[in-house]
Amino acid sequence: MASTEKGIAVRIMKTEDYDQVELFLRVHYYNADPLMWSCSEDLYKFGIPYFDEMNLSLIKQNTSLIAIEESTNSIAGVIIAGAQDQNDVEEHRLLSETLESNIFGRIERLLSDVERKSNVYQKFNVKKLLYSHVTCVDTLKRGQGLGERLVTTLIKLGRAKGFTLMLALCSSFYSARQKHALGMECIYAQSYEDYKDDNGNAIFTPPAPHTHIQVMAMKL
Repeated sequence: MASTEKGIAVRIMKTEDYDQVELFLRVHYYNADPLMWSCSEDLYKFGIPYFDEMNLSLIKQNTSLIAIEESTNSIAGVIIAGAQDQNDVEEHRLLSETLESNIFGRIERLLSDVERKSNVYQKFNVKKLLYSHVTCVDTLKRGQGLGERLVTTLIKLGRAKGFTLMLALCSSFYSARQKHALGMECIYAQSYEDYKDDNGNAIFTPPAPHTHIQVMAMKL
């Protein structure tokens, strides 16, 4: 599954792309995520090795996408996605309970908590789904429709591979808005203001309009 529009080619991502993809994520994704904006700790120190392992495991499933600007042979955008089932939800919970209370551990606990509360497998009566883990577009190319093109291509790829449901956890207001415009619905939302530690303090305080993490789902 590959296509070229406006000088940008979108194709299935390969594991050999990952060295460049990881550098792209460092510049355009990790420092732009609202959860990470609100923390002063060094994500690279605590979480990047785990993210690399997860990303590569998903890329190996041939369900991730990369957009290449042909004139410069540089990455313009990526989606990292893969299959997930109910057993993964429990594995994520168990993992989150073993992590230290640093930025990475707190983010993983929030994601696991939201994932479980969304109860997606029971709501949609599915045993597996296509989980869109990362969507990122070059900061200079945002607002030009590339993100929508990547998500639309992933939807088509998911259908072709027999998935009946696609899921995304959106920590960004803009990411959730984009996916809603493409037909995904919010099935669960957690307010950052109401997600507090044992002392009653909000754990994450991203700037407006990023007020909630939203679980977005779409039947394929």
